[in-house]
Amino acid sequence: MKLLKTKIVNKSFCISAIRRLSFIQNNSENKVNPKKAEQFSSKNVRDLFLKYFVNEKNHTYVPSSPVFLNNDPSLLFVNAGMNQFRSLFLNKTYPGHPLHNLKRAANSQKCVRLSGKHNDLKDVGVDLYHHTFFEMLGNWSFGDYSKAEACKMAWELLTNVYGLKSENLYVTYFGGDKSLEVPPDEECKRIWLEIGVHPSHIFPFGAKDNFWEMADKGPCGPCTEIHYDFLSSGPETVAQKINTDCHDVMEVWNLVFVQYNREKGNLLKSIPTLNVDTGMGLERLTAVLQGTSSNYDTDLFIPLFEAIESNFKVRPYSGKTGIDDADGLDTAYRILADHSRMFSVAIADGVFPDTYDSGHILRKIIRRAAYTANRVMKTRPGALSSLVPYVAKTLDFYPEIDKHIDEIIYIVNDEEKAFHHVINRGRKARNKMISQNPNRVLTGQQTVDLHDIYGLENNIIQDLADEVNVTIDWKDSERVREKKLQQVYSLREEKSSDILKLINDLTKKNVSVSDDSFKYCYSTEKDAFGVQSISANILAIFSEKEMISEAKEGTQCILVLDKTNFYSEAGGQISDVGNIYNQDFNFQVNNVTSAQGYVFHHGQVMQGKMTCNAVINMDVDKVRSFICLTSKKKCWYLDIIWPASLFGRFQNLPSLNIAYPALRTIQSHIF
Repeated sequence: MKLLKTKIVNKSFCISAIRRLSFIQNNSENKVNPKKAEQFSSKNVRDLFLKYFVNEKNHTYVPSSPVFLNNDPSLLFVNAGMNQFRSLFLNKTYPGHPLHNLKRAANSQKCVRLSGKHNDLKDVGVDLYHHTFFEMLGNWSFGDYSKAEACKMAWELLTNVYGLKSENLYVTYFGGDKSLEVPPDEECKRIWLEIGVHPSHIFPFGAKDNFWEMADKGPCGPCTEIHYDFLSSGPETVAQKINTDCHDVMEVWNLVFVQYNREKGNLLKSIPTLNVDTGMGLERLTAVLQGTSSNYDTDLFIPLFEAIESNFKVRPYSGKTGIDDADGLDTAYRILADHSRMFSVAIADGVFPDTYDSGHILRKIIRRAAYTANRVMKTRPGALSSLVPYVAKTLDFYPEIDKHIDEIIYIVNDEEKAFHHVINRGRKARNKMISQNPNRVLTGQQTVDLHDIYGLENNIIQDLADEVNVTIDWKDSERVREKKLQQVYSLREEKSSDILKLINDLTKKNVSVSDDSFKYCYSTEKDAFGVQSISANILAIFSEKEMISEAKEGTQCILVLDKTNFYSEAGGQISDVGNIYNQDFNFQVNNVTSAQGYVFHHGQVMQGKMTCNAVINMDVDKVRSFICLTSKKKCWYLDIIWPASLFGRFQNLPSLNIAYPALRTIQSHIF
């Protein structure tokens, strides 16, 4: 890979930084050093990292994956640089696999942390260093180099290339864990001492801070972290602050040594090959190099703050937090800047607002930003999208953002307008609920209704209550929510029991499982979408949980066929719908499910009489199927069959309830 020569940041950034210093009233350590800002722009920081590992240390540059991986259903979003290398860590590559012979790699990975244990949302905007979206600078070794080489390269880059003072750097290592039966990583401690780190700058920590795991089972191992002391406060003070979320002493780089495999029964076994996985947040490193403990006081965010100030007609950002941020405006600045980066990158990478999974999280972020802008800055719908061009410019290392900028703006505008309507409906519902309750207390059922029916998050419900001085019985809300969940679980168990009975009946009759491979047989003619027609045999008919031989007009029943081209429900994905017919009957398919190899077509006989063993034809609803196809479970197929000129890339279009409007643009291409 050829890397561009390191560029010096535009002088206008330094002028902007100097202008902003008069507004910063927090601790002096948050102030930007203009000279350092000029020398270490975020672009320079990223370039220096990649040039060091690719050009000097013989690593292969592997471009960032999208923040949504179609081939990894375990992840809602990519949350670490190692995600796209998971197959290498699990030793599941094969000859011909693009990563099969990879030994050393480096990149800057786009990451989103908004789910599971990696969920920073509650801290975003509140403090000065958490983000929903960030870039992870990383280098990897897949059985190629040792702990010593990994540590030496990291130390050399930080001290010799970036010029950080060693007296401000501290390292932690794994100090052992009796419950894991893993001894302290004395090898790592010895390596740091040999590199020249002073003993007083080396601290042992337990598994919570210095032992990495991919999941409950699989690759894992100790890690060592490099921390930066902004105040040059000395070892005794750092010892009290390190790993305590204190912004004075901040983790900069994490080096993971994957040397164990966790097996069944929580058993750890050593693996023959050491893999190295490192990660360093670009935003945090840029802040350190620009001389500020706030990630938001860097050139990654200042252009966004200036756009917010200019477009929304509010006072300049002043860097305040907590009770010092009396009007909440600085917190709102940080939320809008951070969230605009997240939703711009996510949409550019093919995630679309939806009601489940990644799409639901994206919608939540857009709505949180829209609500914050409206509540604190009194904006109107359309405000958020004005930030997208500035995101594209500050993140021009990823050209896909600018490439899809019109699409991003359109979607954000549409979501913001829809949410404005949701808020108005929520206020009307709140007022009606209050009129029914003279105590001016929203009950548990009412708050659950505001969440489930009107689509409002709890923090917004609380704000709507505060607007009219109404209290909320949150304990009652938790009780109602728990009862509702139990009802859902009971219904699922009942449905599961019904399906098991059908499967048991089919097994007793020796009915073979369904061949549903035809669900992927799509075609395109003249840039138009179609579903391949097939014929099949009816193997079984069920009505009211009983197997029957025939079904007359009006009968609700379930069909099992020897083969089908209908796509069944899976992982939140809606099923195909359509018709099954021959000259004697017409059966309308309203839903399709599957279990243990059998595909169940749920519907009603609309005309004639249907008999078991009949030969039938299938007609899948092409519009509905197209929506299913373009959603995340099958989007990989479009890359193969769909002309790029028709509608751009498809990754994760919304599910049926919100996707039909989008088809107005393309329905002329569906035949």
